[in-house]
Amino acid sequence: MLKLKIISFCFVLLMVSCSCQDSNEKVNHQIVFSDLVHLEKLTSVEMRNNSGTFNLTDAQIKKLKTELNQMIYAPHMSAKVGAIQIKLKINNQDFYISTATHGKYMEIPRDLVNQNQDLVDQAKWLYFKTNEINFDNYKELNKIHN
Repeated sequence: MLKLKIISFCFVLLMVSCSCQDSNEKVNHQIVFSDLVHLEKLTSVEMRNNSGTFNLTDAQIKKLKTELNQMIYAPHMSAKVGAIQIKLKINNQDFYISTATHGKYMEIPRDLVNQNQDLVDQAKWLYFKTNEINFDNYKELNKIHN
């Protein structure tokens, strides 16, 4: 009987230890753009920045995906954005995201979140830290020159 109590106690201790470890990992994990938005079906991007309005090339879209995916979710944040507009076409639907020139934050509509929706607020707009990405570095590359 004593062995059974000891085994039960060890089992309970092990279960509590595992659940605490899992809980700490979730608390310490920063939510990034790629946790919430799956960009696999992104087919085109229209950029509006200080260089004008233009469509990104495939190489530029690949770079943009990498930069967006690393942005960190900033819950309960509100920021002034608007100088730079980016239209993402995903599954034949347009989504507009915006930031400011040298802006620290990007604003995205919650409708863009297509995975792990339980990780974010129910707010209409969500904010992400841009990691100091300079979206003005994107220039029109697919223009035909005569």
